Amino acid sequence: QWFSTFLGVQCWLARYIKGIYINNSNEIATEQNPSRDSILPNDVNNRTGFENEAPLLLISQQSVDILNKVMASQGSSRNVNSKYFRPNLVVDIPNQRLGGANPEDSWSKVTFPCKGINLTVVGKCARCSMVDIDPSSGAKGKTLRALAEYRRCNGRINFGIFLSNEMDSSSSYEEKEVWLEEG
Repeated sequence: QWFSTFLGVQCWLARYIKGIYINNSNEIATEQNPSRDSILPNDVNNRTGFENEAPLLLISQQSVDILNKVMASQGSSRNVNSKYFRPNLVVDIPNQRLGGANPEDSWSKVTFPCKGINLTVVGKCARCSMVDIDPSSGAKGKTLRALAEYRRCNGRINFGIFLSNEMDSSSSYEEKEVWLEEG
């Protein structure tokens, strides 16, 4: 109740303990005992706490560059960067030409062979109006409107892909050079 009163919007505090979601009335939700007010993840065998749909979100710098070109064509003098989208991973694909499609849209896996990491794409990230907020200044822009112009699909405005750890490490992959920048 305190959060709702303080923030002026209906909200609740959720707690994640060992694969069990607990709502504000302390009802425990498990696969065997789901509660209407509690939240269960889609895959009870791959649980992580408080992510939207998957543990990792990836976008490419090329996708951000395409978005900035669309925003410029709409008369915006402001550019966005990857921080607007709160990703865990930002990749830059050398020699990737800017076309109409975001490169990561066609990926089914992301592999980092030198670290032995295999990630599976589990879906696209549907965006909300939070992408309109500049993370540095708090100023509101029109990023979502620009995305809607060319990224709307089945009523969702998608930008970025969700990744999850691939359990089967025996699958084959094509080795490619990948550069990661920490930050």
